[in-house]
Amino acid sequence: MQRWVEPVVLEGSRVRLEPLRQDHLADLSLVAFDPALWQWTIMGPQDEAGLRRWLETALANAEAGTERPFATIDLASGRAIGSSRFMSIVP
Repeated sequence: MQRWVEPVVLEGSRVRLEPLRQDHLADLSLVAFDPALWQWTIMGPQDEAGLRRWLETALANAEAGTERPFATIDLASGRAIGSSRFMSIVP
């Protein structure tokens, strides 16, 4: 399968963006359930099952090469505190 954008790690002075993985779920579940986080998104507030589906979808799309999801890692704590994605990757 052709991949147009390979996974990368991007690091700044306060956070690191690294490819999203299943093991980020526990950290993300500590921050993902605040309804204010979802106010400006097309998704509504999530529950544990919704967060798991979101992660599985992001990982499946990464495997298909159509998206690059990242976990946002706080460098001070080493914990995932959010996420971002580059979506709709096409040649």
